[in-house]
Amino acid sequence: MNKHLHPISVVLLAHQHSLLFERVVEAVSWADEIVILTSHPSKEIEALCERVSAKCFFRQFDGFGPQKQFAFSKASHAWILNLDSDELVTPEFQKEVEELLSSDAINKYSAFRINRKLFFLNRPLSFSGTTDLPIRLFNRHRARMSPDIVHEKIVTSGELASIKAPVLHYSYGSLEEYFTKFNRYTSLAAEELYKKGKRTNPFLAWGRFPFLFLRRYIFQLGLLDGYSGFLWCLLSALYSTVKYLKLYEFTQRES
Repeated sequence: MNKHLHPISVVLLAHQHSLLFERVVEAVSWADEIVILTSHPSKEIEALCERVSAKCFFRQFDGFGPQKQFAFSKASHAWILNLDSDELVTPEFQKEVEELLSSDAINKYSAFRINRKLFFLNRPLSFSGTTDLPIRLFNRHRARMSPDIVHEKIVTSGELASIKAPVLHYSYGSLEEYFTKFNRYTSLAAEELYKKGKRTNPFLAWGRFPFLFLRRYIFQLGLLDGYSGFLWCLLSALYSTVKYLKLYEFTQRES
């Protein structure tokens, strides 16, 4: 029996098992259904799915957009909350969403933005260009996932609203973890740009670096986030630079 007037499926991608991922899953036990899609099956993920009565699926990774769209197709309900494996919903967020699910007022909207709060090296960042309001709660009949292999997003032409309570984004707990993701995501992003016909050269790639750093650190007040803010602004600028340098490598293979 469903728990809400308008039942909800929470859909998560699991790259690998971790204690944080267990917390993420357990924090959405109030949902009517949990769907977990992994590209790296493990006994730990299978045991977690069994413990929380989640539906678990395996699919070879071919990009975040296609992976998520596949996972959505396995959900039973019209309303979907899409979370990443490092995004922890708060009790306040749960309360706000459940109030929506208990009222027909939710039907006025196609989707909702969430208030995502970034933690970098286990410290919250309030500035540094980290304001982030992605669409994550949506009606599957009035919205869809873009096919992008990275930096995918929900696309809808319907009316939007926002959830005020935060979702805590524990994206990078250490520099080792950051650079593991850094290498994977810059490669995927460069591949996406290449497929879209974008081209560059090393001078343009490096020329972006100082402007990107200054924009985050000075104009978006990263200096108010202390050392963590400085490091985030620096590495964010480097991320974009390396992404375009990898794009240049793709173009070199053409010749």
